[in-house]
Amino acid sequence: MLLIQLREDTRRRLNSIRERDQERAGQNTFHGVAITSLNKQWRRINLVHQDRPTVSLLIDESNGYLVRFRKGNGTWMHFNDQELPNVPGTEQRVPGIPIQLSSSYMNLIKDNERPYFSVGRQSLRHSYFVLLNYDAEVDLRSAMMKRQRKALTQLIILFCEAARIRPVLEFISEAMSTEDTTPLDETLWTWIKNWSTLSRFALHCRRCERDATPLDPNEIKHVSPYGITSREQVLESLRHSYFVLLNYDAEVDLRSAMMKRQRKALTQLIILFCEAARIRPVLEFISEAMSTEDTTPLDETLWTWIKNWSTLSRFALHCRRCERDATPLDPNEIKHVSPYGITSREQVLEVLLLILSRPLSQP
Repeated sequence: MLLIQLREDTRRRLNSIRERDQERAGQNTFHGVAITSLNKQWRRINLVHQDRPTVSLLIDESNGYLVRFRKGNGTWMHFNDQELPNVPGTEQRVPGIPIQLSSSYMNLIKDNERPYFSVGRQSLRHSYFVLLNYDAEVDLRSAMMKRQRKALTQLIILFCEAARIRPVLEFISEAMSTEDTTPLDETLWTWIKNWSTLSRFALHCRRCERDATPLDPNEIKHVSPYGITSREQVLESLRHSYFVLLNYDAEVDLRSAMMKRQRKALTQLIILFCEAARIRPVLEFISEAMSTEDTTPLDETLWTWIKNWSTLSRFALHCRRCERDATPLDPNEIKHVSPYGITSREQVLEVLLLILSRPLSQP
């Protein structure tokens, strides 16, 4: 059981869902990505709000999807098309009331509603209050049913899709770090709606790797519309940066969570494809980080070298002139780089892969 306090710990709790899936999967993984079990298992998430009743979500761990939820009065509600669990130790189904909706996204949120769909702390609190008093008997075309459909979709995105799809988890984690609500990228909707197809391709890649056989072009054809043509692409942990830039919006508020994600994506790609070509320790760090499925914090020392590449380049050019003219190094030049652990030609060349021809002047 997972308790979600509707406060600042939500982001950490979301990440713990993925950790639970990793623990449950054990060795049943593909390059560190958990594979669901064929055996029925259930995960219960309780939404706790001060002294109010608890709203509970029941997730089917065989597919990571919401099956049913419990209202504030203790009544369990369920989708019309979802299998319900048995009462522990019996063959009887847990009692519940159908909600007139199937679990398909086509029923929960319409295409014309998606541009107005946002997630964040406020939407989590709003969804809690909607499900607290859920009314399954309202007209399917009413404004109240629209709010109920939206609340269900928000909770599914937060607690199901964020556990299935890495870019969704990263997106949600960022969105939950502020009080703003953030529209869900259209690209993420594509991934969400096609998780089953992506999973099928990942399992195909796993079989091919096990049997040392090439990928089937027909399998690639199914996922190529989503920019996937290889095992690495379907698993790659940094693909989120690609999708952020794919739909970059220069007009969003500079203080918004979306702009924060865009800045982060730009920085990640600059580190990967610019700084790794300039600074040897950054290249070594990135090469090591990209060899696993984990993401790795950038060392503070690397940040120092990145921010002072121009200064290091200036010192390297000074060393070059001194070597050419057979003159000693200028103590003033050494003074500029000594805070970064550099005092000689050999040390600066151990750090630099590329030297700026006209370094900026020292302040």
